[in-house]
Amino acid sequence: MAVNTQFSIAVHVMAGLAYRCDKDTTSGHLAMSVNTSPSFVRRVLARLSKAGLVETATGKAGACWLARDAKKISLLEIYRAVE
Repeated sequence: MAVNTQFSIAVHVMAGLAYRCDKDTTSGHLAMSVNTSPSFVRRVLARLSKAGLVETATGKAGACWLARDAKKISLLEIYRAVE
């Protein structure tokens, strides 16, 4: 997929994580909200995690959450993470 698609999905994922504010959000939950596969969401989450924007827990009961306050995360940071 193109970077533009990854960016828009990454922004949606970040907004979803900010909205849910809990630590039991899975790639499956996020994938349903953007109508894509959980594996694609996991690839986007891996890039966001590498950039320090999200934290993840792996395994069958894996989850993801924002690494810091949503107010302190810019769209430029998200774009650079998935670029």
